This record gives sequence, structure tokens and C-alpha cells, in this order.
Amino acid sequence: MVGTPRSAPRVELVAFVPRRLIAALAGPLSLATIAPPLDPGIDEQFMFTPTRAQFDPGSIWLRRMMLEVGRGLDGKKRQMQKS
Repeated sequence: MVGTPRSAPRVELVAFVPRRLIAALAGPLSLATIAPPLDPGIDEQFMFTPTRAQFDPGSIWLRRMMLEVGRGLDGKKRQMQKS
């Protein structure tokens, strides 16, 4: 997903990318942001791990880091909404 905006200036294609990602990269990459003519809907992606990975120290660490980052982002979002 992150590579899509970087390749967009070289092709005549469109891409649906997360709003925050394109907001960060539109200026530096000279990209235009336009609203799609149709509602693209919600893209839900789920990550499933094998049972054996539940006990792998590296997998445990990665899942904890992901949760910590996600909770931090959620906290920042709530603070911005209160302002």
C-alpha cells in the first residue's frame, strides 16, 4: 500500500489509498486527491496467525507492539476530537 502513491506519478492509473497516507504524501509526490464518484465501501482486512505463533516470543512481541501503537493512535484521535 505504501508503494502505491510513490509509483502513481509515473502511471495513468488511479488508486484507493488511506486518507492519512495520501495526505502525508500528496505534497511531496505532487499527487492530486479527488473524491471517488462512488462510495468504495469499507475495506476490512484481518490477520490470522497459526496457533504455534501464539507462543513464539517474536510473535508475542510484535503483537504487543502493534497493540501499543494502535492504542496510542486511538488516544491521539480522541484528544483531537475533544479539542
